[in-house]
Amino acid sequence: MRDGNSIVTKHTMRELQSWTHDELVGAVQELETEIENSERLTDYQGEIYRAIVERGYRKGWSACEFLGRQIVKLYEEIGELAYTILDPNHCDLAREIEMLTEQARIVFDNQDKKYWRDATNKIGRKDIPHIRSELADTQVVLFCAAQGAGQMIGKEFNLLFWAWHKARDDIERGVRDEPK
Repeated sequence: MRDGNSIVTKHTMRELQSWTHDELVGAVQELETEIENSERLTDYQGEIYRAIVERGYRKGWSACEFLGRQIVKLYEEIGELAYTILDPNHCDLAREIEMLTEQARIVFDNQDKKYWRDATNKIGRKDIPHIRSELADTQVVLFCAAQGAGQMIGKEFNLLFWAWHKARDDIERGVRDEPK
């Protein structure tokens, strides 16, 4: 890669032909590292998802229902994070987030199939580009927050690793409030 862009999309064949051997080798090595890192990220994402499936949170839900429930779950988790960081005595939004978090917990725990089918009936394949973009936006914010947390302690905070670790540790807990 040069200038942060893939050599495959950034440069013409004429430009590549003018590069020295060392420049080509370096660019190929950087591209191989990018691919390896991408595969590693994909593996973490897949392993996290499989842990959630094993825990029981995917069971019986359509893809649309599962997606809708995960967005509500995201509100719950973001609320818990905000409650940890923001002081409700000095931040009015923190109190509102706390109320939204409680509401999200109640909605997420709602096992009524009709509710979730109706709540997610507008999602279609046409929405995937926008959904992908918005999910990526949430990840950008989470990755930046993780960097901030890492800087607070002076250590790397690999969010994907810790998400994978948490998902694996939570398998035993199963689904919240579900009879064992």
